[in-house]
Amino acid sequence: MKRTAMKRSRGNPIHPLLRLELFKRTKGRCEVCGNPITASTMDAHHRKQKSLGGKDHLANLIGCCRLSHSLIHHVNSYSDGRLLRSWEVPGEVPVLLRYSWVLLDDDGGYQRATVPSDGQ
Repeated sequence: MKRTAMKRSRGNPIHPLLRLELFKRTKGRCEVCGNPITASTMDAHHRKQKSLGGKDHLANLIGCCRLSHSLIHHVNSYSDGRLLRSWEVPGEVPVLLRYSWVLLDDDGGYQRATVPSDGQ
């Protein structure tokens, strides 16, 4: 029997202009591991999942490589801000990107943040 590759379902993709803004913020590097990515290979990870009320806003998105995206979900990355709970607000919860804690904003920028002390 011939095996065929399964296509990955992407649900409702984010708007192309938003995807472009996200890629600009990455500067061509995975925001998790720092490996090179292109606009076509970048995954757009929702920190607060859409099923929990997460929106397609830059503060809620991480531009990452496929491997990092998979790892985010497999290691339940709540303590590093890469996954958020339903009551958390993306722009108010620091996230660990490329070994630095930052607060993301909806304009495509970020500011340095202090390391959360409450085990967030």
